[in-house]
Amino acid sequence: MSWKSSLPPDLVLKPMIESTTKEVHKMLEAFKRREPCKLYFNRPVSATAGADFMRGYLTVIKQPMDLGTVTRKLEEDSKRPADEKHYQFLEDFACDCRQIWKNALVFNEPRGKPEPNKPGSPAYIFDHASKLASDFE
Repeated sequence: MSWKSSLPPDLVLKPMIESTTKEVHKMLEAFKRREPCKLYFNRPVSATAGADFMRGYLTVIKQPMDLGTVTRKLEEDSKRPADEKHYQFLEDFACDCRQIWKNALVFNEPRGKPEPNKPGSPAYIFDHASKLASDFE
């Protein structure tokens, strides 16, 4: 079931026309240059994590997403007809980006005893994902 099926029938979605796609690319590149994104969100978790970590991650996260995959989808869309694009609407792009932040928040949610908020810790990633989610909106 698509996320679109739960929308009110009178809602007008914003199509990904060329000017919208250019703006989205600019925003995406700006996010990818930010320090937490460079470290944690630009590549699939599988590209940066060991096998044990991945088993735990994929047990919790059912829809992995990262900024590199979003970039690849945008690039593929430039070669596709409109009805075959990954991102036919701005909301499709936003849905994938929100999935990145949601995954990070769910997987790194504080549990039990508070941890030190140092780079690479779940608390650090959780805090940065919260900030990125807020900045994205």
